[in-house]
Amino acid sequence: MGYRLDQHGNPINILEERKEAIKSAVLHVLTTCSSDQSFPEELLKKGITLKLSKEDREIVDKKIYRVLRYEDGKGKSISARELGPEFMASSVSKKIKENAQVAQDRESIAKSKIIYETDMAKNFAGHKGSATAFSKYLKSLQPDDIEEISKRLGQEYGKIGVEYIQHRLQADINKSDIQLAGGRDKLRREGYDVGKDRNKGLKM
Repeated sequence: MGYRLDQHGNPINILEERKEAIKSAVLHVLTTCSSDQSFPEELLKKGITLKLSKEDREIVDKKIYRVLRYEDGKGKSISARELGPEFMASSVSKKIKENAQVAQDRESIAKSKIIYETDMAKNFAGHKGSATAFSKYLKSLQPDDIEEISKRLGQEYGKIGVEYIQHRLQADINKSDIQLAGGRDKLRREGYDVGKDRNKGLKM
């Protein structure tokens, strides 16, 4: 009863087949799952119910976790111990936290981008929309200036915000006047005030 035949008549271990299906589903969910609450919810959408062992425990870094069990509705629930270490509660929790950090970093970068581009537009406006004048200003910045600007604009979103601003600022410093003009025009099309009447167009 533990085997079935595939289309070619070869025997397939049903339990191992179930295990592989559960593994695939769990790993797929863990690619994007960023909260402990959504993990069982997403598994349920794939037909798997998450259970906790009544007595079996794992201890990792002095923390005690109840061993996870995965129920696919095709037989007895399967312990994470039978699937591998990455399916144990400690590993699942670690992966979810990593995903949450990635999601938070992505959001911080998106918000830092808005802050930087808003500041860029203001600077263009301060130089009357001239890419040449703005370029001269950027290239006059010293390392201490770059650090100060990066911290001032990015500190709200921590280290990743500061690093993002610094990267964008350094990239703009290295751009030619023509490249800066292209960036200025893009900001204008996105609705930013870059210092000149939109209807009159912008030159270098």
